[in-house]
Amino acid sequence: MKGISVCIRLSVVFLLMIWTITAQAFSEESLLLGQYRQLRAFELDGQAAKLENFQIKHDSINITLTGTVFFAKPIAGKVYGAVFIGTGRVRSEPVMIFERESIQRFLKSDVIDENFKKAVFRFTDDTYELLAGNNVSQTVAPSDAKNLASELDQRILHDTGLNLSARMLLAIVGNDTPGFFFAQFDGGDRGRFVSLIDHQARVPSSIFDINGGEKGLFLKYQDELLGYDIWTAFYDQEDMKRGTAVYSDAFDIVSVPLYRMEIDLTKPGDLVRIESELETVALKDGVRIIPMQLNEGLSVYENERQKKGMRVLSASLKDGTPVEFVQDPMETGFSLLLPSALKREEHTVIKIKLEGKDALWTWGYGYHFPRSTTTWYPRHGYLARSRYATITRGIVWLP
Repeated sequence: MKGISVCIRLSVVFLLMIWTITAQAFSEESLLLGQYRQLRAFELDGQAAKLENFQIKHDSINITLTGTVFFAKPIAGKVYGAVFIGTGRVRSEPVMIFERESIQRFLKSDVIDENFKKAVFRFTDDTYELLAGNNVSQTVAPSDAKNLASELDQRILHDTGLNLSARMLLAIVGNDTPGFFFAQFDGGDRGRFVSLIDHQARVPSSIFDINGGEKGLFLKYQDELLGYDIWTAFYDQEDMKRGTAVYSDAFDIVSVPLYRMEIDLTKPGDLVRIESELETVALKDGVRIIPMQLNEGLSVYENERQKKGMRVLSASLKDGTPVEFVQDPMETGFSLLLPSALKREEHTVIKIKLEGKDALWTWGYGYHFPRSTTTWYPRHGYLARSRYATITRGIVWLP
């Protein structure tokens, strides 16, 4: 009986060890996705600060605030968002001639100098510390402020295809320095418009196809045009001091020397299926998130981007280990959340399965072509070059 008792105890200990290891692996694997969901929720937690002619500067974006700013709930001890209600002004003076000419064309002015009554901020830099100072108090955020926070991501996704929370997560996990800053202004003479500064140039290049090294943007969505006007794009202060711009490819996270794709076009009027293998090489230490581009150029008209874009079905490593991913239906891209960090120069193969319903235009009888001819397959980086090995399966109609 003693031997049996020892055996039972050892079995229980063994099972507990397996459960602990499995639970720990699951927790680590889901940590990034949980953090993304917290960012996406963007809940205000009762912290607020009163401001009087308070000035905050992000490169050439100069903001003056008089009113109350309500802060988001901390995530892992850090605050990454705020909502402002009061009166404010944002000003930006162009440095380059092309900046001034663009502003003049859209605003009939030599500078951007606009008023607003409410604003929503997302950031991974020191904006919270600057806004909060020693002036934080506890208060209940009004419903207007809560709505501005909760509606921001979906509004920006609709207007531009930018998944703001995914960009924030990448900046946080990748420790982007300087950090990312985004602001939406509303209630003033120009209505709702947006400004951002992305020192790694990811948003200007991947979302707005601007890749001359510009890091900052001012833009406004035009409902009647189903698109946006970019008032101006500008370099950051470091580029101006250096006298040369750093392009977005300098901040690529991985290189992809080889894409393998098997494309199923056996039902071209209905479905397009792609099974792809990406041979990746990490370009820095600690790579956990790989942002990919997909479906750019698809319109919000009749929800084309949402209904007819390519969708990720699954992702995994070559050995079958699942890879979590984030893809909103309105997003022009997706993010791969790796189960463990890659080291610099580490090679890994990622398999991605995609499907697109009604993803091809059909003309006449039997003629099909992509709705967006260059964005129907996943890519990382703007200027990167890769080799492609493709197999296409389809139906050949013989006379």
